[in-house]
Amino acid sequence: MADKTKICCIDVDKDIEEYLQEEHEVFSGSFGTRISMPKNAISSNYVLPNYVFPVNIHEYDVFVVDMIERLAKEYYPDDYVYHNNETTGVKHLISERSINVYNPIPYGAYAFFEEIQEKKDKRPIIIVFQHTEVYRKYYWSDASKEGHSNYDFCRMPEIKNIRGNQVTLVDNKASEILFKHYLGNIEYFCAFGCTKGYIPLLRNNNGECVSYIQNIGDVIVIMLPQIKEKKAFLKHLFEDYLYERFSEYFPYIQEKSWIYNMEYLLPNEESMQGELELVRKEYEEKKAEIETQIEENRGKYQFLHSMLTATGDELVKAVIEYLKWLGFENVIDNDAITDGDYEEDIKVDLGDKGLLIMEVKGVHGTSKDSECSQIEKIKHRRERERKAFDVYALYVVNHQRGIEPLKRSNPPFLPKQISDAEDDERGLVTTWQLYNLYFDIERGVIDKAEARDALLVYGMVDFTPRGAIKLGVPYHYCQNNVICVELKGQNVAVGDEMYAYDGRNWHKAEVKSIQVDKQDYESIANGHVGFGLNGELPEKAEVYVRGKG
Repeated sequence: MADKTKICCIDVDKDIEEYLQEEHEVFSGSFGTRISMPKNAISSNYVLPNYVFPVNIHEYDVFVVDMIERLAKEYYPDDYVYHNNETTGVKHLISERSINVYNPIPYGAYAFFEEIQEKKDKRPIIIVFQHTEVYRKYYWSDASKEGHSNYDFCRMPEIKNIRGNQVTLVDNKASEILFKHYLGNIEYFCAFGCTKGYIPLLRNNNGECVSYIQNIGDVIVIMLPQIKEKKAFLKHLFEDYLYERFSEYFPYIQEKSWIYNMEYLLPNEESMQGELELVRKEYEEKKAEIETQIEENRGKYQFLHSMLTATGDELVKAVIEYLKWLGFENVIDNDAITDGDYEEDIKVDLGDKGLLIMEVKGVHGTSKDSECSQIEKIKHRRERERKAFDVYALYVVNHQRGIEPLKRSNPPFLPKQISDAEDDERGLVTTWQLYNLYFDIERGVIDKAEARDALLVYGMVDFTPRGAIKLGVPYHYCQNNVICVELKGQNVAVGDEMYAYDGRNWHKAEVKSIQVDKQDYESIANGHVGFGLNGELPEKAEVYVRGKG
């Protein structure tokens, strides 16, 4: 029986070691551990390299290295004494008293390089999950000194520290096999100058190589980025790439792999394999079709995302597209026909109702008083021009636009800003409200006509369904969409619509039954009442009712 492959793991997580131990002989090694030095030390401290390698390292064929930075350990002087050593002339590394954390890892990387030079039978495979390059100078107790990088073990010709997560595949088979399904889970910390003999696997948005295979010289290096699903990726790397392309390194695996060759298929398997290949092909075609549909859909509804991210002309155009979708027929991009700084951004001709003017802003914070009220001056100017008091003014803001909307301050207006808007007869609304309103309308909770009317109300725009009466928060929620509410004079009948707001969206359900003490009612106005609904309403939210007629 073939021997198992010897694999040395360097600073690798336990779950990866356990996976590799299923089929291989695994050693748990390390380039070393950073050391937290004593604070307020009055003199320098002695330390020793603390790397861990197998004594028979020359017998190991595969090395897996994870360069991610790990926690430092506390300094104990006794850990850095040569025990059972009667020879004279031994030397220590010196940690200056000003150093808070001593890093022996670059020296360990250099020591690893020196150790594997002893391997002569075959080139070792070194699999590396890259991280930031670190260079350190080391001072010895005999006054000698040397400097090393944590990349000394693979002697890369050019390394540049640069961090990011946007990568693209390279036009070669290895790149596609290894990374096609992992592009969204990658982070790199270095870019490399890949010269002849280096096969690039991934490039960043600058076109720089951030992952490669080196298949020249005394070693084979597979340089990888950091990957969230590291164990799953490593399993994929070994089983779908290394076992096939470097089979001579894994005789124990290869000893039984021949049974899967075409020459030794079992009964019925050939047709099943054909069916499997057909399913794979159909899946890829369907996946490509759906991805195209997703991109087309994103293009169609881009204005909704622009309302949450954009400013300036892009934001104005997104709001205009939204208003047209909402059913306003005569929407004018005023910025396109005027060049004044103190003009409204958008005009909407309301016909007999008058004119709606809008100031649209995208800001990184929240709005100043002057920004909220600027539209008021324009409103008075338009009223004088029209000789009529039929001008509605609305301030539309994409506030804190650098933050995702669920983490923004909502509403972003101070109480005084809202009361001033009410007194000055102008409105305030956020693009986040408009975004959520889109989905309330699409679900049929609110109709477009009442949403258009809501934009003409003074103060903070409120999209509470028109005519809905507040009942309060239910005191009990039961199974099968039954809620219990205390009524105090508000009449509710079977067939009425109930609404609840979850802080983002409105929800609607119809009243299908009414009960008090197990007695059915067609309508009721007082008491502790149970309502059976045809849909679910969010819990701990105030409930409103509106007669269906």
